[in-house]
Amino acid sequence: FTVIGAHYDSVFECPGANDNGSAVATLLELARLLPGRKDLRFVLFANEEPPFYKTPGMGSRVYVERLVQRTEAIKNMICLETMGYYSQEPNSQRSPWGDWFPTVGNFMAVAADLQSQRLAQELVGRWQAQVPFPCLGIAATPESEFELIQAGLGMSDQDSFWRAAIPAVMITDTVFYRYAHYHTEQDTWEKLTYEPFARVVDGLAQILSSEVSNV
Repeated sequence: FTVIGAHYDSVFECPGANDNGSAVATLLELARLLPGRKDLRFVLFANEEPPFYKTPGMGSRVYVERLVQRTEAIKNMICLETMGYYSQEPNSQRSPWGDWFPTVGNFMAVAADLQSQRLAQELVGRWQAQVPFPCLGIAATPESEFELIQAGLGMSDQDSFWRAAIPAVMITDTVFYRYAHYHTEQDTWEKLTYEPFARVVDGLAQILSSEVSNV
């Protein structure tokens, strides 16, 4: 089965509309749109944010450890993280990668480590073939020269699955490279851009309408 997961906690004094209420809403809507699927398991995680971040008490780490102990047949994982903000404005997208990276924050991103490249390629390929909304795939490792962006790529629950050698990707609006209210008191519901956000959710439901093979 494929785990589709999102954390539901937020940092202190942050309302968490985008981080990570947008992903929780996405997960709930996907569960509604894709009922009865034995190949999908929808999971909400506690304790993704500090002080539990990347510690043994992180909710997704505890979950993965239990999966491994039970030798359950998990194939891969899709992490939903900060998904509700899109913009058509020039220079609305930042990145330490340089001039080749998009400068308009109007796309969804699929981020993977190297062991998860095939999963990312499958999902991005389905998206680009079926969904009329921009999508960008990124795969790299924390040890690469792009240290800053690599830290960003691993900053959610997919990292817990990577540590267990389970292919996993993060689907995101690129978090702090686009959204100015990340981890602040201003991360409130009216900051989200609901029309493109709804298109992303519908697109995810479309590409997940058949089993993820990860071949």
